[in-house]
Amino acid sequence: MKKYTKIAITLLAVLLFKTSTANEPFVVSGTWERSGNATAVNLYQMVHGRLDRVSASVLQADGSFTLAFTPQNEGFVVVGTGNPVMRMNQYTFWMRPGDHLRIAVNDSSYTLIGENSPENVAMTAWHNFIQPLEWQSFYFQRGRTASTTYVEFFPLLEDRVRNPFVAQPTGNRLFDELFEKYRRFDLIHCAINFVMTPRRAQPALASFPDFYRNLNIMDFDNTDIFVFPYRILTSILHIQNRFTQEYSPDENLNFVLMNILTNDTLKGEVFLNMLLGVRELPAMQDLNRQFARYIVTPDQQRRFDLEIERINALHLEQGVGSPGLDFTYNDVDGNPVSFSDFRGRVVYLNVWATWCAPCRAEIPHKKRLEEHFAGNADIVFVNVSLDNLRDLQRWRDFVATHQLGGVQLHGNIDGPMNMRTLYGITGIPRFMIFDRQGNIVSTDAPRPSSPEIIPLLTQVLGQR
Repeated sequence: MKKYTKIAITLLAVLLFKTSTANEPFVVSGTWERSGNATAVNLYQMVHGRLDRVSASVLQADGSFTLAFTPQNEGFVVVGTGNPVMRMNQYTFWMRPGDHLRIAVNDSSYTLIGENSPENVAMTAWHNFIQPLEWQSFYFQRGRTASTTYVEFFPLLEDRVRNPFVAQPTGNRLFDELFEKYRRFDLIHCAINFVMTPRRAQPALASFPDFYRNLNIMDFDNTDIFVFPYRILTSILHIQNRFTQEYSPDENLNFVLMNILTNDTLKGEVFLNMLLGVRELPAMQDLNRQFARYIVTPDQQRRFDLEIERINALHLEQGVGSPGLDFTYNDVDGNPVSFSDFRGRVVYLNVWATWCAPCRAEIPHKKRLEEHFAGNADIVFVNVSLDNLRDLQRWRDFVATHQLGGVQLHGNIDGPMNMRTLYGITGIPRFMIFDRQGNIVSTDAPRPSSPEIIPLLTQVLGQR
């Protein structure tokens, strides 16, 4: 009986330990004594192959810092002072709730301080193995590596390939599996970056080791690359193309990737990467028509929505004369109606809601405005409701009861195409005017009750 009681107590202690550490912070502390202008150290959580900053610490006068973050799950993190999309001054570790990572960063590398987790001991062993390649590849403008060329780098790379790193099991099966994938991409990253950065001498194709010749983009047509925080797919394709000459040097490799990859999630990441460089509405719309179908995960949808909001906001900053933002909303009968459907007519657009008292106060004035332009096919009165989805029937009944004219649409939908989000609307009613070409005349136009509205609409109608 005592034996079983002891076993039960032991199991309970294990369960309690797991529960207690699940909500405990992961802590990073140490010193950052590297020359430069760094004033803070950042902690980034790796999420689907990108870095999200979760903690920051100001560097103290003695170079010390402390970072803390309470993770939901274990996984890779990056600690550093550099640009999160760049490799320099960034180091990758493994994060578990309750762990304490202690490091000392010097002018060329880092060392562990005291006791650390088996995973971070393994990460450091790998770092020490790859560090000579990393230093020559990414820190090539510093100190002794400033004049390094392929003559020095290629033999070092070949040595690491012939005598590969041997990982010791840590007892953490998840880490051991992901660590193996991480090392593969890390080595490729160092090798590719070296030959894609300016050097005193560049190698001829015949001088490249087989490591480069064996790179094939189709070997990476899966989501394994999400364990690595830096984008290297286009670089892999670029190196492959040096040998195959399959694609023209003028071709956009992101578009090539979209055509040859088969994994939709991966294609969604390439598409999102393409959107990051877009600043104009037509370019975004063109890319969306081609590739928006590859947004397949909730995380991708969230980032896609943010990119649409960003580009729409940039477009609206251009103001009068720029094209209005297209949308498609359902009318009272559930039929889809798009802004582009009104091309060729002047649009007077009303953003409102049934619960909005000032909106309701404008209804009699708006009816008189519609009567003034009755019979004029060159103008259309569009009304977009922001009533909640649960109040759709209330909105339909209100439209019918008050015999509201014009085109009645419901624009309070999920995502960045919500009318409120689309035009940055913070208060209603809001009125807008667009010319026959769908270009913006005003996104904050006079209300129907204003004496200015009839002369303004008449003027816009008279413009050809």
